[in-house]
Amino acid sequence: MGPWVERNVWNDIPTAIALRMQGHLVVDWQAIDRYLTVPAAPHPGARALDCCTGVGQGAFILGLKGYVVDAFDKWGGSAAFLEENGIRFYHQAFEEFTTPSQYDLICACECLEHVASPVQCLARIDKWLTPGGLLRATIPIEGGHTDNPYHVRGYTEVEARALFAGWKITAEEWYQNYILGLWLRRP
Repeated sequence: MGPWVERNVWNDIPTAIALRMQGHLVVDWQAIDRYLTVPAAPHPGARALDCCTGVGQGAFILGLKGYVVDAFDKWGGSAAFLEENGIRFYHQAFEEFTTPSQYDLICACECLEHVASPVQCLARIDKWLTPGGLLRATIPIEGGHTDNPYHVRGYTEVEARALFAGWKITAEEWYQNYILGLWLRRP
């Protein structure tokens, strides 16, 4: 493993993935807090899925918390790092990912703004969760538009909350004053 590299991953994902492929541990302190509040695995063998894992730091933290972790992302730059740490990685986009497994916890942190059909993706997540499973979702609130070239669209707070209609919200929090974080139970 190369040296520790600290950067704002969300502003420069290609560079962060290139650094990861060179063996650097890339840490984005602005994003890591979404995973630090995840509870420890509720039982031995509890399974977690990290959607749109990016450089893999969230999936890595889930493993440290005792989960058996699967992760996917359309960028494959974190594959070797994750697999070296016992995490099964799938090099697939959200819309392509399929799994025979069910998960006790699914993290969809800053990923729904990257897909064309977020409602369909949430329906798929619902099928992947065990009964009573927990969804950890965060979504940037960008006033209904986005300047981020990696985002398919931006959301207002009303639009973001509407995505989760029918889900039971158990807690919410804000990050950096513009990212809405929700804890949700399967409907």
